[in-house]
Amino acid sequence: MGRPDSLVHRTFLSLAPLQAVDLARWYLVLALVGVLPLILLTPPLQVPDEQQHFFRAYQVSEGTILASVRDHIPGGDLPSSLAEFSDRFIGSHRFLPTAENFRTHYEPLRLTLGARDAPLDPGRREFVEFFGAASYSPLGYLPQAAGILVGRAFGAGPLVLLYLARLANGLAAIVAVTAALRILPLGGMLALAAALMPMAIYMFASASPDASVISMAFLFTAVAMRARFRGRWTARDLIVAGVAGAVFCSVKPFYLPLLAMALPASFKGRIDVRFLAGQVALMVIVFGVTALWLTATSATIAPFREGRVDLTLAAPQGINSSLQLAGILAHPGPYVMTVLRTVKYNGMHWSRNMIGLLGWANIRLFMIMYPIGQLAALACAILPRARGPRIGAAEAAFQAVLIGACGVLALTAIYLTFTPVGLNEIVGVQGRYFIPLAPLAAVTLDGVLPHFPVTLPTAAQVALPLLAVNILLTLVLVADYFSVF
Repeated sequence: MGRPDSLVHRTFLSLAPLQAVDLARWYLVLALVGVLPLILLTPPLQVPDEQQHFFRAYQVSEGTILASVRDHIPGGDLPSSLAEFSDRFIGSHRFLPTAENFRTHYEPLRLTLGARDAPLDPGRREFVEFFGAASYSPLGYLPQAAGILVGRAFGAGPLVLLYLARLANGLAAIVAVTAALRILPLGGMLALAAALMPMAIYMFASASPDASVISMAFLFTAVAMRARFRGRWTARDLIVAGVAGAVFCSVKPFYLPLLAMALPASFKGRIDVRFLAGQVALMVIVFGVTALWLTATSATIAPFREGRVDLTLAAPQGINSSLQLAGILAHPGPYVMTVLRTVKYNGMHWSRNMIGLLGWANIRLFMIMYPIGQLAALACAILPRARGPRIGAAEAAFQAVLIGACGVLALTAIYLTFTPVGLNEIVGVQGRYFIPLAPLAAVTLDGVLPHFPVTLPTAAQVALPLLAVNILLTLVLVADYFSVF
């Protein structure tokens, strides 16, 4: 009789501190297991602003880069069937700021798939608004647009086009994160855990540009850290980092401080002119691309019109970005207190939401899934893992400042664009906004935390099974919540 633990035991023992290539392979397998089923299990448009992103991706697939504005509303001339598709599945095709404003789609998958026969009819068109996506760079929609373009070539209808957009988006994100984990010199286990949390795989299985933002931030961090520890920028690394940075910064500019993460390598003992020149060139190019895009699309960054969007918040003056900015400049002290108050009351909520808050930020995970995610991250931080280079306290502090700067800029962006005047707290911030900061946080923690003896279970032996359980529970949760079967 063979040993009962032979296969499982050998697999468990093989998870000794994983090298980068093995780490990337495990991520690839688990990510595909999580993302591919969610593409079908998640009903159409049941992801934050997914109808807006679907419209924008379709527009990009037609070669239209800039949205147009009619009666102060950003959008574009699109097939009427797209608006009708949105009306069917969420009850509206307009901007929906909260989950309370749209209809959750509870329907068996077989009935949802019946909508695949609805034609696109591209000649019948109308102006369709996508307020929530008009200002986003087309770079964040290239995978989705490519999927839509393939579907259009075969005469697919709106439902199939959405699924193809999700598929292309998810595969592109998975490939980018897999590549990042192969080259990330340290922090790989923590970065893998962040990329396999239910929140990340849910966004990867959608048409949202958040998939591109998250995955490109992972890839940029990996390339920048490789250059930093090599002590030189290669032409290839500069190109990859430039493209990745241009994607996530032109979609969400509050991540711009991440561009400086490799800068300390320029000042090791003496100024390394060549490294500094490459670093400055990278920052200037990405900042320039972002600035050009913001300038080109400034007309589509329109404030809410009074009475048009009900945020169910008491704010007599409504949302006024100019007034908010003037208030920050005139009274920076009170604004700092507003930021600190917001972090104090929401920090724990955001950290849990980074693990998972699905749907339109209205589907909480099974309660057991949050401690599972926390234990997986803790295991990655403190248990034996592949040894990487160490970083000093000064560099760790610098990286922490960059993470903090991105966080403050994200809060400020939401304060200016979504927080009604007069509130003493910033509203509308979601935990998923902080996921792109996870790889740099992983590098920082792994570079300063001690390594424990390998006689303990390794990070991979503990974390990978926990992450796999959470992925499977995510599939069960989504299927059950939306009554898919």
